[in-house]
Amino acid sequence: MGGDGVDIYDIDGDGSPDVVAAEYENDVIAWHRVEWESYKSGYFTDGEVCNIFSNGTEHTVYMYGTGFAPGTYKVIYWERTTTERQVDVQSAQNGAIMSHYTFTESMDNPGTWYAGVYGADYDPSSYADGLIWGDTFEVEAGAIPEFPTVIITIVVIGLCFGIYYLMRKRMMAYVKT
Repeated sequence: MGGDGVDIYDIDGDGSPDVVAAEYENDVIAWHRVEWESYKSGYFTDGEVCNIFSNGTEHTVYMYGTGFAPGTYKVIYWERTTTERQVDVQSAQNGAIMSHYTFTESMDNPGTWYAGVYGADYDPSSYADGLIWGDTFEVEAGAIPEFPTVIITIVVIGLCFGIYYLMRKRMMAYVKT
């Protein structure tokens, strides 16, 4: 039994969940085969499944899933199993959910990361608490940017202004003498 009244079944007997049954109407159960994967370069349309983020160009994990029952879900990214990093509320349009997370130097650490799907109104205390569907992936130190782009931009603008100011000040002093 998953969180928020969603049932999870292992249809093929391999020990991993295969189907989410979430729609009950007139004693009929609508079955949904669920896929939930991580990608390194865009969503499923232009990327390949990636479970190891390692180099300097892989700063963002893209999650894409299909087969979810219509409704609203919460996608939570976890560093390890108890450190919540980002919460996205997503609507499963045509059974698909898309979400992404960008790693940042000051907050994130290398290791095993988790992306879980939960009921929209459910507030889990850890990754496994109320999990409807989940995926794990490894984040190596190279995937976490060393110096965020925003800070670099601010520093460069500041340096340009400083150089301009000093040169202008020097020109004004030269003109006065």
